[in-house]
Amino acid sequence: MSFGRSRTCLPFLTPETSESEPVGTRRVGSLRSAAALLLVIGAAFCCTASAQTAHFSGAVKMLGGGFSIPEGVAANGSGNVFVADNGNSEVKEMPAGCTSSACVTTLGGGFKEPIGVAVDGSGNVFVGDYGNNAVKEIPAGCASSACVTTLGGGFSYPEGVAVDGSGNVYVADAGNDAVKEIPAGCTSSACVTTLGGGFSYPKGVAVDGNGNVFVADSGDNDAVKEIPAGCTSSTCVTTLGGGFGTPLAWRWTATETSSSPICLTVR
Repeated sequence: MSFGRSRTCLPFLTPETSESEPVGTRRVGSLRSAAALLLVIGAAFCCTASAQTAHFSGAVKMLGGGFSIPEGVAANGSGNVFVADNGNSEVKEMPAGCTSSACVTTLGGGFKEPIGVAVDGSGNVFVGDYGNNAVKEIPAGCASSACVTTLGGGFSYPEGVAVDGSGNVYVADAGNDAVKEIPAGCTSSACVTTLGGGFSYPKGVAVDGNGNVFVADSGDNDAVKEIPAGCTSSTCVTTLGGGFGTPLAWRWTATETSSSPICLTVR
């Protein structure tokens, strides 16, 4: 089956953030009126510069339950799924194979309309706490606000977050039209670095193994951009592909050509 939606290159849901896991599945977030998440297997999301239409095909499975406007999602190597449950102002974990609300766990606490979420190899969860203008870390096993740490500072409506293998956190600082890096262990604005430049309300962010950062620049720019490792000005930022309408995330492997600026494939 396939679904189309003009202009935004999105199907019946809005994948603002999603994370891959080694077994080749994808979790897709931001089901605007749904109470559960979708597991999409063997699917492809593609849009062309001319048609601006997204297509979906594959098997769909509902995960967990009890969510309200889930936004960001991430998955670890064990298949556990972490959710920024925006409408409930909570961050939740679904163990692998969880298909009802009974097996969903609430992590940390004190969040307000969280949007972005990422998880590292040790099970620590990082959150773009949109409503609190903060980026926070939930240590593995933390189930209350008492063990949540605020990272960096000076953010305005942070959305997407990503973490690299060294524990550095990358933030789509939407309200400041900036992309920022929080070094591992940084808990004040003094150690936060602004990367690249020329962004307009960036929403999604990802980092590769070489430290290159990829940005869904969703505001006036409607572009996907790459910030090479070490780049701290707009002069070294590269625009990738083209023909996007309000890009929201860059978390999938993408194939870009002149006729298909982004094709997000799940195997």
